[in-house]
Amino acid sequence: MTKMTKSLGIKDWLLRYKQLFLNPGLFFHDIRKEKEIGPVVIFVAVLSLIAAALNFVFALPSLIGQGASGVMQIVFSSIMIILEPIFTLLAIFLIAGVLYYLFRWIVSSKVDFAPLFKVVGYSRTIAVPYAIVSALLFFVFELATPGNLYASFASGAGILESTPTIVLFVLGGILSVASFIHVLYAMTSGVVLYENISFGKSIGMILLATIVVIVAILLLSGLVTGMIFAVLGTALA
Repeated sequence: MTKMTKSLGIKDWLLRYKQLFLNPGLFFHDIRKEKEIGPVVIFVAVLSLIAAALNFVFALPSLIGQGASGVMQIVFSSIMIILEPIFTLLAIFLIAGVLYYLFRWIVSSKVDFAPLFKVVGYSRTIAVPYAIVSALLFFVFELATPGNLYASFASGAGILESTPTIVLFVLGGILSVASFIHVLYAMTSGVVLYENISFGKSIGMILLATIVVIVAILLLSGLVTGMIFAVLGTALA
């Protein structure tokens, strides 16, 4: 696939994703003339929605029969199917925005925001198959082993109490690391291509931007949580 068109069918989307997953450098080279961010927004939203829906389906058997907590988790997961694309796009926007300013301030680059958004957005979708496989493994182990794996992982303490949970924990960790490396490699390939900088400097910029966004989100979450508890404490006093 060497030509990107404005109108893509399902087969075109599958070919595009296959190229992104297997050869991100070539993929980003092929879409250099894609100036608008609309295609990547749709791409990310659709894949995030599919991943969230599949994760919900695979987790459903372990949630049924868990009483009130299971019902609450099912409701929460159902809501997250809709919210997942929004949160994913927001995270991509933040990371691309931080990268944009880092390039402007540190290396005095004249990079535009749109190419960085495309690189971060498309690269982020590489994590989707890893997440689906991880959820599928959980589903298979849940059906094939006695007990409730969800309860073990939810409590944390039960993870190392049985062979199935240990195996699942290790496999999940391997998939998470592989996903992170794959996504980082794809982002780096795109940044190197568009910015014409070294591979090492590109990795450093991406990791720094990611850390900044994570810290900012954690601080904001802590602030919001603190405000909520303060309001509740005042109301109950």
